[in-house]
Amino acid sequence: MPPIPTDKKKLEDWKYGPLRRKVAAAIVTTRRTGANFVLAELTLWFIILNMIVVGSVYWPIAIGGALASRDIEKDEEGVHTIKVLAQNMAWLLKKIKGTESSN
Repeated sequence: MPPIPTDKKKLEDWKYGPLRRKVAAAIVTTRRTGANFVLAELTLWFIILNMIVVGSVYWPIAIGGALASRDIEKDEEGVHTIKVLAQNMAWLLKKIKGTESSN
């Protein structure tokens, strides 16, 4: 990460960069371990970049085996969690755009 600028205009650009108030969500797939750390690292980057982070009913992590691209579909909990995250993302984007009722 570059150093914090001292010039007032550059500081404003740095604090309120191009990702400010953009909607983000991390989704992690893994074969074995480390997914929680990756999820945390991605989420922390979203937060420090002043983004809006969307959540789900559980950590959005799907676990697969050696052939993860096919096995992940068998992780029912992971797939459900990511589907809920997608629904939450769509709902929030509609709210921000102003096209959704108050539900």
